[in-house]
Amino acid sequence: MTEIQPPAYLENAGTVNTADELRRAQQLLCPAPWGVGDMNGLNDLLVQQNTGSDMNVKIARGQGCVRGGSVTDQGLYVFYNDGDVVKAIAAADATNPRIDLVVAQVNDTVYGAGSDTWALAVVMGTPGAIPVPPALPASALVLAQVLVPALSTAVVTANITDRRAPVGAFGAYVYRTADTTNFASGVDAAVSWDGELRDPALFHDLVTNPTRVTVPTGGAGWYEADGQISWAQNATGFRKAQIRKGGSEVAVHTEPAATGIVTVVPVHMPRTYLADGDYLELWGGQASGGNLVAKAGSSQTFLEMHRVA
Repeated sequence: MTEIQPPAYLENAGTVNTADELRRAQQLLCPAPWGVGDMNGLNDLLVQQNTGSDMNVKIARGQGCVRGGSVTDQGLYVFYNDGDVVKAIAAADATNPRIDLVVAQVNDTVYGAGSDTWALAVVMGTPGAIPVPPALPASALVLAQVLVPALSTAVVTANITDRRAPVGAFGAYVYRTADTTNFASGVDAAVSWDGELRDPALFHDLVTNPTRVTVPTGGAGWYEADGQISWAQNATGFRKAQIRKGGSEVAVHTEPAATGIVTVVPVHMPRTYLADGDYLELWGGQASGGNLVAKAGSSQTFLEMHRVA
């Protein structure tokens, strides 16, 4: 093992940086391991129903990036699509639905691919009574999931789930859509999230471990997080909001109960390294002497996390 020379962008090195070095430099400067840009406003590489009624999807103009997934430290590839591209969805199964993925995938012959290109493509899923998405290929950015019902003959907007993650906002924002009463006096408990304001990279699941926001495979890095619990009116005792990583406290804030108004308790997690599979939860605690409600709403009781490096 040795130092790789020269460092990226050294003007008088007398040699040219390799593609590996430049990709690693891009990865260092980008706060996300994958994502889409903003060259087409909010529509970069947006997957939509094709014009007309058929088994095709239309992918909009835009830019994206993805880390190479064939070897360690492969670096970040950047690609651009300059106009609408139409891709076919395979015929539906006669009995069961399936889920396909629309992806942007980079091919690099240095790492065993058959060409030096990138492509927009559809990865076909397996039909099943309860279908699941297929595995994401190496060096691929997922753009959308497409549900293909049994015997369907056209792709419709309602069956397309946007999975694009903006490069500058890699993370998730979850919240309560209904008031929750799971906070007994003197007993700390995790908030169970039933709403997602932003979660294209699937940090959160509404059914499995709904209290957790989990770093997906390939998403390891430095993160910051902000949480908040808005407690129902009660003037007795204190109110607490706490962010936990894997069950251990990483940030906490406590406020005395307000009189005659909702007690709002925000909490901030400073820059913290999260590995693949690490998860955050927002825990609440109170000392009112009875059960208390955490108020619903995306600006009332929520947890937001985003990658910063």
